[in-house]
Amino acid sequence: MLTLKHEVVSPLDLDYALYGEAGCLNKSNEAPAGMALIKLPDNKEFFSELRIFLKTNKFVRLNDDGTQPDLTKIYNDRKTENQERKKRLRLMLEELMERADIYALGQHLKLASSNLQNKLDEACQYLLENTYTKLGYLRVLQA
Repeated sequence: MLTLKHEVVSPLDLDYALYGEAGCLNKSNEAPAGMALIKLPDNKEFFSELRIFLKTNKFVRLNDDGTQPDLTKIYNDRKTENQERKKRLRLMLEELMERADIYALGQHLKLASSNLQNKLDEACQYLLENTYTKLGYLRVLQA
């Protein structure tokens, strides 16, 4: 069975400073065959928004018991704000993923596509071709 994995490293990782060019190359080379390392760029705004989203979500979830109508309205307003924040976070994360550096098999992949899905597809194609080098010998593939 073919297994391809992607590991994402973000600035929230305590060891993010160790993931320079050399660190990423080594990590992607030491990883099990069929794994790509995706290093997200540092974006203070995104991670600040993410922290606010998580804190607000936790606060509302723990404190809104529905017994005080005035407070419930405020909590609902915070929930609505957080839903909008979540939409922004998704867009920002997609942009970060598009700008991310991708490493596989000890190589920094220079992918032609800027679209996230195409980038991941190209990384998977690279992993398949360079991990399973005799895959082309197969004539008939059976499920």
